[in-house]
Amino acid sequence: MTNRYRRMLWACANCLFAGAVFWFAVPLTAGELSGSEALNWEATVTLAAQLELAEEAAAPPPPEPPDTELSGPLAELQRLLERPVVVPGPPPATLTEVGAGRAAALSPGYVVQPLDRVTPAAVTRIDHEEIWSSGARSLNELFDIYVPNAQVIRHHAQPPHLGIRGIISDKDDKYLLRVNGRLMNNRSQIGAFSEHYLPMLGDIHHIDVVRGPGSTTYGPGAISGVVNIVTHNGLTFQGTDATVRQGFLEYFTGVEVRHGVQLSDDSGLFLYYGYADYPGAPQEHSPYVFGRSFTALEGVPVVAGEPVTFGIPNDHRTYRSSGRHKMHVQYTKGDFDAWIRYTRSGEQEAFRRDFVTSPPLGTTPVGTAIADLATEQAGYQQLTAYLGYRLEPSENLNIDLALSYDMFDLERLTREVPSGYIAHREDEWFGRILAKWDPIERHSLAFGFEYSHEDFGLDSPGFPHRPAFTPRQRDGTRPWGTDTFSLLGEYQWRMTDQWIGFLSGRADKHTYTDWLFSPRAAIVWLPTELDTLKFIAAEAVRRVEDDVLRISALDNLDADDAETLKSLELRYERRPNERRFWGLSAFYEDTETVAFARAVGQDVGRSQVLGDFQIWGLEFETSYRTETTRFVASHAYTDLVNGALLDPAGIVQGVSAYPYNVLFADEPFGRHLANWSPHLTKFYVMRNLDCCWSASGSLRIYWGFPGAEDLTQYNNMLLESTGTPSSGLGLSDPGYDKAFAGNYYLDLGLERKLRQHGAVRLDFYNVLGWFDQDLNKRNYLNRLSEYRAEAAALALTARLEY
Repeated sequence: MTNRYRRMLWACANCLFAGAVFWFAVPLTAGELSGSEALNWEATVTLAAQLELAEEAAAPPPPEPPDTELSGPLAELQRLLERPVVVPGPPPATLTEVGAGRAAALSPGYVVQPLDRVTPAAVTRIDHEEIWSSGARSLNELFDIYVPNAQVIRHHAQPPHLGIRGIISDKDDKYLLRVNGRLMNNRSQIGAFSEHYLPMLGDIHHIDVVRGPGSTTYGPGAISGVVNIVTHNGLTFQGTDATVRQGFLEYFTGVEVRHGVQLSDDSGLFLYYGYADYPGAPQEHSPYVFGRSFTALEGVPVVAGEPVTFGIPNDHRTYRSSGRHKMHVQYTKGDFDAWIRYTRSGEQEAFRRDFVTSPPLGTTPVGTAIADLATEQAGYQQLTAYLGYRLEPSENLNIDLALSYDMFDLERLTREVPSGYIAHREDEWFGRILAKWDPIERHSLAFGFEYSHEDFGLDSPGFPHRPAFTPRQRDGTRPWGTDTFSLLGEYQWRMTDQWIGFLSGRADKHTYTDWLFSPRAAIVWLPTELDTLKFIAAEAVRRVEDDVLRISALDNLDADDAETLKSLELRYERRPNERRFWGLSAFYEDTETVAFARAVGQDVGRSQVLGDFQIWGLEFETSYRTETTRFVASHAYTDLVNGALLDPAGIVQGVSAYPYNVLFADEPFGRHLANWSPHLTKFYVMRNLDCCWSASGSLRIYWGFPGAEDLTQYNNMLLESTGTPSSGLGLSDPGYDKAFAGNYYLDLGLERKLRQHGAVRLDFYNVLGWFDQDLNKRNYLNRLSEYRAEAAALALTARLEY
């Protein structure tokens, strides 16, 4: 048995042992309450919650519950708390309101909006209690724990990237990131860069993650999915609390303060500020490993499979070693919402192979000192202001209005350009009008219009202040702007009590593209009260970067307008009771892929149409939630069906090595995606030990990367045949396979609730790394023979409520 499989079996045994300890050895001393476990809300039935209810009993009686009948967990929760329950945010993946009872008003201007069983998509909702009990230090770590078929991979020029259903991007731009419905993506350089790397998550009420194409509802860019963050407001959070976190081994210090006040029955104010100093994990706790032996600059030897000995930045160290900031202020009154949000973050990254060695394996001149190499790092600041209002001209018609301003200021320090930096600012004004109309019984319509004006190329306002510069910038062409006009609509037909149909469509016209269309059709069948079957057919689009479109227009070239993905999904869900949930999805994706690629023998690359790729997958998920126990598990299989490149002999890309088989008689490469583990397993469990103590744990298993091994072997062949490998792909020594084995991340947590309103947590991260650091490895995008271990670490968190 090889060492690779010994490590795999040993890791599995440890994980099973840890799960057994949590599940069987912990006594269940608190009673289980039926009904309220499907959602984890502000109140849990612990001693602290009972004290709160006792205080409310002495107060004036709450308002009578609404006459509208509610069913399921929300009804049980409302009965338990004896007060209306407010859940902010729009329903995910749809424009029309779905499901009977969804429009049940609990306070003026607000509606109960649970994840309805007829939502035409696969959606994972992570609420604020699950965020807290996970101990997550970033959004990516949170998604890695909870979201089925979502993977995280490192990047040499930017912080780690998120992938969904086999699709992952060099620029993290294959999905959309939204906050309270407002798009936060950077349009021209770096995609969904903001929000991800902040350890301060206390402002979030819940997050909906839509798996699968979402352009129909959310706009161009939602190829693989959508992340929608919904914040607290003055109606969902009242009082004041402060949270302090201290991380060890991966060092950080974080502080969060939030204050919420309900001003009247339908109005409230929410204030939040968070700050973190994040030095990160030193090299000895987070080693960096290459798959190819070579001699680095200054004659430093690098041995395949062994940690490098030259100095590298701390893992996850903040950009420019500065602080990370988040501020959110929101005022709500009835149908009116106004908020302003500011975030600032970024990370430093380890050196690429071609930066630390000379030709033919690298690009740095002989005689350069490693200490003289500028650290690759990227940082941003984003300021967003939003106004939203709902008009209700009649009982069956409402109109949502939105107006927003957003500034995204990006800076990268990089050796890729002679100036040593990229500075780019985007300013956007956005407006939307969306009408929702129920003309007759069983029929619902939503239709609307969006307009976006963006200004590019303005100077950075102090991050630090720099003149705007990008590699594709032309003298005399800045600042410049674009306009986008969008038409969107959806028709919902509740044919019978068991059959519901959706027809959706969206059209977007950008300054430098033709009209882009995103249709979707879905049928939902409810054969019983417990079972749901969904069939979804959709097409999604993604524009290439705006500066690429502009340069093509200036050069009178036909731009590659968009990437397209056609998707079919069959999804089955079953809720045997309000505690348990089962879900199974089968999907097929056919994409005309646009991605970053290089010409053979060249280091300069660009986004371009690569060819056609077909992906298929299966997802299984289950959950069990009570007031004392939460258990979530999933397993996903995703792999390549087929792939063909427009020019297999002329371009080097990172999607898959399989299309290169046409160049070889013996077809050496399998049908695998390069940057994806075909099998992915996740477990999360939390259990209350008594009224005050609880324990939690999560395990994520990436079972292996056969497509990464193929792509590395392709680059090895390039080196042998041409003498010059691609700097964008990995290299390996003969027989080296450690980088392509599985990744295993085991976290454990212990929490103590305080009698005087608060809690203390102790979290252990990547526990297996204390035994074998290679088990915690996380590979680099495209350069997949290289990895850096996630540090085995711990953090102490205290939250005090006033």
